[in-house]
Amino acid sequence: MKRSAPAWQPRRAEPASAMEALVRAQEAAIQAERRLREAIEAMPHGVVFLDASDRYILWNQKYAEIYRASSDLFRRGASFADTLRVGVERGRLVEFLRAAEGGLKGVVQAERRARKDAERIDSGMRK
Repeated sequence: MKRSAPAWQPRRAEPASAMEALVRAQEAAIQAERRLREAIEAMPHGVVFLDASDRYILWNQKYAEIYRASSDLFRRGASFADTLRVGVERGRLVEFLRAAEGGLKGVVQAERRARKDAERIDSGMRK
């Protein structure tokens, strides 16, 4: 006599086709990115995410306003140092770079130090 599953156990759904799973995953990724963008746009400060090679991943409108001299160059994969350099060439970031220790190189190094500090904090929180 074959036993049936107890009534309280959920039945397994039929596996979806690979294409359906891909479509659902893409929709979920689009929604997650939309939520992330909404969250950083709600922040009152300029926010930018750079990859390990100091290339743009994501930024908010406030950040673009702060660096408006070169914001037309902001694209995923664009170099952080290159956009700062263009801003200086356009004459809009001179005061900022004068105030930054070491000029453009100092700004890039400060950004890298800040990222390493954030990574250290993040890894400590995961322990």
